[in-house]
This record gives sequence, C-alpha cells and structure tokens, in this order.
Amino acid sequence: MPSPYIVRPLTAEQIAQAFPLLVVLDPGLTFDRWSDYASAFVEPTQDAEPRRIMTVQNAQGYIYGLASCRRRCDLHHGCVLEVENFVSFDLTGNKAAANALLTVIEALAREWDCGHISLSLLDPRMRSQLRTPHEPATSLFDVAGYHEEPFRLGKELHRH
Repeated sequence: MPSPYIVRPLTAEQIAQAFPLLVVLDPGLTFDRWSDYASAFVEPTQDAEPRRIMTVQNAQGYIYGLASCRRRCDLHHGCVLEVENFVSFDLTGNKAAANALLTVIEALAREWDCGHISLSLLDPRMRSQLRTPHEPATSLFDVAGYHEEPFRLGKELHRH
C-alpha cells in the first residue's frame, strides 16, 4: 500500500508551521531559536557539508514529521548522515509517517555518499522507551535496522 505522505525538504514558509512538532521534543524551545536554526538549514549555504530538514506531509501540506539531517566526517565511519530532531506523529498509530521519514533518511544518506547514519534522540522519554522491548518505537527502529550507540557527552558554554 502506498504511503499517504509526501516527503520533502522544509521550506522557509513552513518554519512556523513546523514549530509545534519541535516543542514536543523540547518544551522550552523558543520560536526564535527554532526559526534561526531552521533558517540555517533551508537557506542556500556555501558549506562543504550538505544539510536539510526533511518533512513528512500529507497532500494538503500538513507536517506530520521531520528530521534535521547533515553530513559530517567521522574518523571511524567516514561520511556520516547525522540526524537530529526526529519527530513523527501518526494519528492512526500505523507508523506510516515515521516509516516514510526513515526511508527518506536512508535515501539521503545514499545520495550524500554516507556509510553510516547516526540518529540522535533528544527526548529522554523516547530514549527510555527504546530500552523497553515491546514499545512501538523500539520495533520501528529495530525493523529499520537501527541499533543503540553510546551517548555523546556535551558541555554547555555560557555566553556573556
């Protein structure tokens, strides 16, 4: 059965429309911070490493999911497609939007000649769900071939 969703890059005109999905991942996120971040992905850039925010939309243009994607170099894996802000909502519970997003992420990795996909899950609830074998999210990523990798460490630098 074909997917009821269309997968396409986020446009500048859709930045505000996509904001509510990101608030689910980070309730403290401000619109200005999201807008600045998303604008850097949708505006043309001279950077050597490509980047794009991919969305899953219905025929009317309503956004049901998105993921921020960028290519980076990695000593261990070579070219890596780094995916952040993965969020998807399927009102019917059939995971079609999430599967469409995972499919386009893999296609983008191949297009950008990446040999590895690193998908960061920012939402602590999602990370804990993935450790529960019978959670729907666990089977979604397992079936798609993802496995858990060690978490990275980070340090917040305070701006003056």
